[in-house]
Amino acid sequence: MRPEIIAVLIPVIALMIPIVALLTKHQQRMAEIIHQNQRVQVPASDIQELKSEIQALKEIVHQQAIALDDRSDLRTTTPPPVPDVARRLIEN
Repeated sequence: MRPEIIAVLIPVIALMIPIVALLTKHQQRMAEIIHQNQRVQVPASDIQELKSEIQALKEIVHQQAIALDDRSDLRTTTPPPVPDVARRLIEN
Protein backbone atom coordinates (compact mmCIF):
# COMPACT_ATOMS: atom_id res chain seq x y z
CA MET A 1 0.00 0.00 0.00
CA ARG A 2 1.02 3.50 -0.55
CA PRO A 3 2.15 5.50 2.48
CA GLU A 4 -0.32 8.32 1.72
CA ILE A 5 -3.27 5.95 1.93
CA ILE A 6 -2.02 4.44 5.17
CA ALA A 7 -1.53 7.95 6.60
CA VAL A 8 -5.20 8.74 5.85
CA LEU A 9 -6.60 5.38 6.99
CA ILE A 10 -5.03 5.45 10.46
CA PRO A 11 -6.88 8.62 11.66
CA VAL A 12 -10.09 7.52 9.94
CA ILE A 13 -10.03 4.14 11.70
CA ALA A 14 -9.14 5.82 14.97
CA LEU A 15 -12.15 8.14 14.63
CA MET A 16 -14.48 5.27 13.67
CA ILE A 17 -13.93 3.43 16.95
CA PRO A 18 -15.89 5.90 19.15
CA ILE A 19 -18.59 6.26 16.49
CA VAL A 20 -19.13 2.50 16.41
CA ALA A 21 -19.16 2.41 20.20
CA LEU A 22 -21.83 5.15 20.32
CA LEU A 23 -23.98 3.40 17.74
CA THR A 24 -23.70 0.10 19.60
CA LYS A 25 -24.66 1.72 22.90
CA HIS A 26 -27.62 3.43 21.25
CA GLN A 27 -28.78 0.16 19.73
CA GLN A 28 -28.60 -1.55 23.14
CA ARG A 29 -30.67 1.22 24.75
CA MET A 30 -33.30 1.01 22.03
CA ALA A 31 -33.50 -2.78 22.43
CA GLU A 32 -34.02 -2.35 26.20
CA ILE A 33 -36.80 0.17 25.63
CA ILE A 34 -38.54 -2.12 23.16
CA HIS A 35 -38.35 -5.07 25.54
CA GLN A 36 -39.68 -2.98 28.45
CA ASN A 37 -42.63 -1.83 26.34
CA GLN A 38 -43.45 -5.41 25.41
CA ARG A 39 -43.58 -6.44 29.06
CA VAL A 40 -45.96 -3.60 29.95
CA GLN A 41 -48.49 -4.23 27.18
CA VAL A 42 -51.89 -5.38 28.39
CA PRO A 43 -53.55 -8.21 26.45
CA ALA A 44 -56.42 -7.20 24.19
CA SER A 45 -58.81 -9.49 26.06
CA ASP A 46 -58.18 -7.57 29.29
CA ILE A 47 -58.80 -4.27 27.55
CA GLN A 48 -62.05 -5.59 26.06
CA GLU A 49 -63.14 -6.86 29.48
CA LEU A 50 -62.47 -3.45 31.03
CA LYS A 51 -64.41 -1.73 28.25
CA SER A 52 -67.42 -3.99 28.83
CA GLU A 53 -67.29 -3.35 32.58
CA ILE A 54 -67.17 0.41 31.98
CA GLN A 55 -70.13 0.12 29.61
CA ALA A 56 -72.10 -1.83 32.25
CA LEU A 57 -71.28 0.80 34.89
CA LYS A 58 -72.38 3.58 32.54
CA GLU A 59 -75.66 1.76 31.97
CA ILE A 60 -76.23 1.44 35.72
CA VAL A 61 -75.52 5.16 36.21
CA HIS A 62 -77.97 6.05 33.43
CA GLN A 63 -80.67 3.83 34.97
CA GLN A 64 -80.13 5.39 38.39
CA ALA A 65 -80.26 8.89 36.92
CA ILE A 66 -83.56 8.05 35.23
CA ALA A 67 -84.90 6.62 38.51
CA LEU A 68 -83.89 9.79 40.35
CA ASP A 69 -85.55 11.92 37.69
CA ASP A 70 -88.76 9.91 38.09
CA ARG A 71 -88.65 10.44 41.86
CA SER A 72 -88.07 14.17 41.46
CA ASP A 73 -91.26 14.33 39.37
CA LEU A 74 -93.13 12.88 42.35
CA ARG A 75 -91.64 15.50 44.64
CA THR A 76 -92.88 18.37 42.48
CA THR A 77 -96.50 17.18 42.63
CA THR A 78 -98.56 18.45 45.52
CA PRO A 79 -98.83 16.04 48.43
CA PRO A 80 -102.26 14.81 49.46
CA PRO A 81 -104.01 16.99 52.03
CA VAL A 82 -103.30 16.24 55.66
CA PRO A 83 -106.42 14.75 57.21
CA ASP A 84 -108.04 16.75 59.95
CA VAL A 85 -107.61 14.57 63.03
CA ALA A 86 -110.29 16.37 65.04
CA ARG A 87 -112.93 15.88 62.34
CA ARG A 88 -112.07 12.19 61.99
CA LEU A 89 -112.45 11.69 65.75
CA ILE A 90 -115.86 13.37 65.76
CA GLU A 91 -117.11 11.35 62.79
CA ASN A 92 -116.19 8.02 64.36
